[in-house]
Amino acid sequence: MSDDDAPGWDAIDAAFAAVYGAQQPLHWGMTPWMGGRALTGLSAFRSERGRPHWHFVSYGLSELYDKESDVAEVSGYGIELTFRVPRVGDTPPHWAINLVQNIADYVGRSGNVVRPGQYMDPKGKIATDEETDLRALFFAADPEIAARDTPNGKVTFVQLVGATFDEFEAAQRWRTDGVLAMLAGADPLLITDLARRSLLHDPDRRRDVEQGLLKEGSTCGRLYVARAGMEFEGGRTVLALGAVALKSLNFILPYRLGFGRSLQLHDGKGGVTFAPGEADAVDPARDRVTLTPASVRAWIDIIETKAGDYALPGLPGVVIRIEPSVITDPEGREIGRVG
Repeated sequence: MSDDDAPGWDAIDAAFAAVYGAQQPLHWGMTPWMGGRALTGLSAFRSERGRPHWHFVSYGLSELYDKESDVAEVSGYGIELTFRVPRVGDTPPHWAINLVQNIADYVGRSGNVVRPGQYMDPKGKIATDEETDLRALFFAADPEIAARDTPNGKVTFVQLVGATFDEFEAAQRWRTDGVLAMLAGADPLLITDLARRSLLHDPDRRRDVEQGLLKEGSTCGRLYVARAGMEFEGGRTVLALGAVALKSLNFILPYRLGFGRSLQLHDGKGGVTFAPGEADAVDPARDRVTLTPASVRAWIDIIETKAGDYALPGLPGVVIRIEPSVITDPEGREIGRVG
């Protein structure tokens, strides 16, 4: 698949040869950035570990050929994607190939590098045309393929892991690696099975999440949302939030501010930071809201995901405006509204 002028490609092949020996994987060649594609290739190995499954690896998010970036210690984006799905038949499912491509394209277009311990809400099922409860993605270090130093810099193999929406919410509120550890307890290779039920159907696992929250608080310090900002209107400060942003905020706020930690909301243009303090305050110059423990509790009780203007007793003269949010699928089609 490579030649003498592709040291990055050779390094990926060597990493997988250490696990699969001389096995020849299925491979799909791609033309980078034709139609928005970020990858040069994608391979799928047949694995018998755990249970028979396909083990994908991408080629192209790292530097496969010459060193082009200015950062010597990192190859390209510093990652390649891996993914595991149950093996049924002789060819991998198309939805899995498309998913890896789509996440790679997201990294290539946005420059936002996905890393172990992070998560993503794709705004719909991870396999659009399949029956499944998996509606989110976690990112983990591949359980078998360790990061490698290549002639072009270091490459980490980041595995996509399908998650249900309540697992996603638990990761937001608590910590992704905690939920991933629970998933790994049931399946150490973190194979994404579209037929899998939520881990949190088990009351013991739900209790583990709640106890973790009460003991540790939330590790989520930043939320990327569609709408979050401050503006002035009629001499008043208006804190504007999308209804979906509010839903996520209300999940996490008590477990950040209640543990002395701030929480940032970013909407691509700006954002708002919520911080704990001994007195309530709004600082429009810094886009910062400071809340006491009593006001955090009042916020949860008063501010709803229903669109409208709200007031918080501790913030006189401040309007908290909740705006409707449009929910779209990965193709940009509207599939619902919140608020």
